[in-house]
Formats: sequence, structure tokens, C-alpha cells
Amino acid sequence: MEELLFYTIDKNYIKYLSKFESNVSYNKEELGHSRPYLGIVLRIESYEYFVPLYSYKIHYQKYKNNPSFFLVYNRRKKPLAIIKFSAMIPVPSNIKVTSVLEYNKQDKKYKDLISANIDI
Repeated sequence: MEELLFYTIDKNYIKYLSKFESNVSYNKEELGHSRPYLGIVLRIESYEYFVPLYSYKIHYQKYKNNPSFFLVYNRRKKPLAIIKFSAMIPVPSNIKVTSVLEYNKQDKKYKDLISANIDI
């Protein structure tokens, strides 16, 4: 399988969507825990969609295989995260989507966290 490319999306857009849709996971910076909204981008015909990535939780082991999610494993085949297609959002052309590689150049602390998780 090929490697997945991860992206971040404009946090103001996520904040805006979370006002109307409870399934959009908004990082509540005012509560002191901010991290980028990380995921993959799908292009379907002329539309783009952002599919969010969530940290792996032990209860995901109970999930039965279905098309609403995709488990992501590290290089040692340990579950690392889940991509939830059921939580994907449209990406209008005026919304900025940034490659994680580019984001990592801006935020060394986040880069170190991502790098540590990949090899766990």
C-alpha cells in the first residue's frame, strides 16, 4: 500500500462548521489544548473533501470493518489512528489546506510529536 499524505485545514473554517454540525471536531483553543485538524484530502470529480484523522483509542478494536473508517498503522503494524469518512467535510476552493510537511516546517513541537508516533 502507498503512504498516505496528511494535511491540515484552516482552523477558522472548522470553528465555523462546528457551529452548525456537532460531528465536526473543533479544537477548543480557549480550553488550552490546540492541535491542527489533521486528515487526508479526497478529490471526487471536481470537489474536495477533508477526512479527519483521530488518535487511536482502544475501543476502536470493537469496530467492525465497514466503509465509514480506515485504520492507520505505524511501520511496526501497531494501530496509530483512524480516518473517519463519516466525519468528512467539503473543502471550498477559498479554504486553505496545508500539507503536514509544510506545517511541520512552521511548528517544530508538532513535527516532533508526529515523528515520534510514526515509529512507535
